[in-house]
Amino acid sequence: MLIAQVSDIHLGFGLPQAPTDGNVPNLNRFRRVMAAVTSLRQKPDLILFTGDLVEGGSNWAYPILKDEISSIDIPIYNVLGNHDCRDSYKAVFGGTDFINGKLAYTIEDLPVRIVILDTLQIGRHHGEFNKSDSEWLEKTLSGAPSKPTILVLHHPPIETGIGWMTPKDNDPWIVRLKAVIERHKQVVHILAGHIHCHISGTFAGRPITVSRSVAPSVALEFEEIDPSIPDGRTMIVDDAPGYTLHQWTGKELRSYSQTATSGDILVKYDANHAFIPSVTLDLLD
Repeated sequence: MLIAQVSDIHLGFGLPQAPTDGNVPNLNRFRRVMAAVTSLRQKPDLILFTGDLVEGGSNWAYPILKDEISSIDIPIYNVLGNHDCRDSYKAVFGGTDFINGKLAYTIEDLPVRIVILDTLQIGRHHGEFNKSDSEWLEKTLSGAPSKPTILVLHHPPIETGIGWMTPKDNDPWIVRLKAVIERHKQVVHILAGHIHCHISGTFAGRPITVSRSVAPSVALEFEEIDPSIPDGRTMIVDDAPGYTLHQWTGKELRSYSQTATSGDILVKYDANHAFIPSVTLDLLD
């Protein structure tokens, strides 16, 4: 089973209203990522958009996103991030998956169960996981205690080392989420976005993978930051857009960070290069 994770699209970045010239920020980056995902010879079984679908909840950007994906024949599931707006999203994509006012739902009938959380906290950058969220997740996980389960949310509940983008591991919402996960051993992996770079680690004793982004990346810099003193550090870099491909082996989830390159193809498996698999697989005497 293959899962493609596409995160932090930020469609319409920097624009309060639709551009008159049709030049939608991050749209071409998104198209490059989706072209890479949909051109895979082994198609993903599903695609997860893990939050920050648009920038600043722009109601004009959601219809563009919906139109862009309308012809894709791979199932797509959405997660909301801190830059999204629930009302604007619902107006375009509908609200059938909303529980207690949040986009929280499960994806069933797959080799693994996928549980989607909504950690959007209106007006705040960091995540939210309140008492009602905890009760819903507890009930949901208790409903399938023996089914391998992947938990998906926008905000990674870990300290990432990037000071201006990371929460503290004693934040109440993180402590509450950790307590639920620790009670449910069937949770085998956690997927998140938000940080705009690839990170792997653990949370509540489970592997967590943070996907790189469609939008430009956050620069890796681990020196502590003083919010009151600009120090000239690099914060955002315009590198290639990317995504993450997750392979469920039946025992574990393996994650592969990819870029949607626009570079030339250097080698194809054609008649001129037919010898390569035999060499790499040590099949030649």
